[in-house]
Amino acid sequence: MNKKNKIIIPIAGAPVRYRLEIMKRAFPDLLDYIILFTTRTSYPMYKDYHNDFKFVFIEDYQDEFSKSSDEFERFPEFETEEEYFKKIAGFKGAFSLEISRFIFPYLMENNIYNFIITETDFIFKNDVEMLEKVFNSVPEGTLYAPWMGDDVFSNNPELWTNIQHLFPDIKLEYDEPIRMCDGFFRGFHFRNKEDMYLFYKIYCEAMKDAIKDNKISKVGTKLYYVEYVVHILMQIFKKQKNYNWNDIWKYTMIDGQKVGSHVCRPEDTFYHWRSDRWKEKYKLDSNNVTSIEEYIKKNKEQLDDYYRDNGYVVEVTDTHVFTSLKNN
Repeated sequence: MNKKNKIIIPIAGAPVRYRLEIMKRAFPDLLDYIILFTTRTSYPMYKDYHNDFKFVFIEDYQDEFSKSSDEFERFPEFETEEEYFKKIAGFKGAFSLEISRFIFPYLMENNIYNFIITETDFIFKNDVEMLEKVFNSVPEGTLYAPWMGDDVFSNNPELWTNIQHLFPDIKLEYDEPIRMCDGFFRGFHFRNKEDMYLFYKIYCEAMKDAIKDNKISKVGTKLYYVEYVVHILMQIFKKQKNYNWNDIWKYTMIDGQKVGSHVCRPEDTFYHWRSDRWKEKYKLDSNNVTSIEEYIKKNKEQLDDYYRDNGYVVEVTDTHVFTSLKNN
């Protein structure tokens, strides 16, 4: 079995413990594929899971390309749930899938060129054979993500012209409509280390300018909206390096079945702007809630309805909403 293919998930802060327990229950047979990319400060918070998951530290792989990011990219490393939910709304940083770019040197060291970067709320089906089929179906020289519509917001030519002089061997241009993508999943299968290193260098340089532009996302925290950078770079590689560029479901739908499913989790993001939408549709109530456990106890039936409507097998306890996908 080729365990060289990996799934990378960036994590930080105390509430992630909640999601690690769900992941452990939902797809126990896939844990050898998972790399949790975290900080040394957060690592002790996950002591109950040190034997279950592979952890790689961000600090060990930040290099010359990342030095300027420290000023802007900060991590919500609040050590308790209470502190996290009290302070997260005022947190200003850029902890998102973009920080996972610093895993590239680790992957290149270990000759890992076929990999997925995703989030803790993407639930995989507990099926090793199916996951292997996904990785095996992705040709070398392929990039993929969850396609949406044309992106009329993020096509910022100046971002690329500002760094073009650093990369004389590739034109940082893409003359087709830019495809907007959701940010919860990215798939990569690089042809070789040289292509991966070039992608990484451009990614890091572009991120410096993108973060300094200070475009704040309105998602309930002061996170920078920078996820468009990697998606445009993927499309530049399609044009300039002749890479395949496809929608996520071209590779993650096997025999008519999805390898996994993504949905936002209300019970640990009740501070989020989506809470109004959840309240309207599912009557989920976050008033006077300060912890995950309080939220679950207050909304057991509603949470059961929410996750079942999104296609999950659900078990709601006093402390967790366990979600998984059926193996057919």
